[in-house]
Amino acid sequence: MAKMWAGRTDGTTDQIADDFNSSIHFDCRLFEEDITGSIAHASMLKKQAIIPAEAADHIIAELKVILSDLKSGKLEIDMSCEDIHMFVEQVLTERIGDEGCIRQEAEMTRWLWTCGCTCGKKAVRSSP
Repeated sequence: MAKMWAGRTDGTTDQIADDFNSSIHFDCRLFEEDITGSIAHASMLKKQAIIPAEAADHIIAELKVILSDLKSGKLEIDMSCEDIHMFVEQVLTERIGDEGCIRQEAEMTRWLWTCGCTCGKKAVRSSP
């Protein structure tokens, strides 16, 4: 998996730096809490018309599938990811693409529905 900050370097880091930045070995146990928080965040972005309702509903539905897949063992956590949130974001993006990405509007910049680490694209905010 590409590192969240890979665009700021030549893409390679020393293993010691990777180990220092990684929390996946600790926070992998928090996958349910992370996904639940992401569902709440996507719901808020929908309610505030920051992302289209249809996109939010698709994101939320797929997050629920990811949660179910993790609980059932159908999906295993990639321990090479930096943290659990990056793992969930990676899986979600692989499954639904860049849906939920938003672009710059005026002087306000919004990022991917989670934290902007994966798609890095900016998009137009949906109208309320």
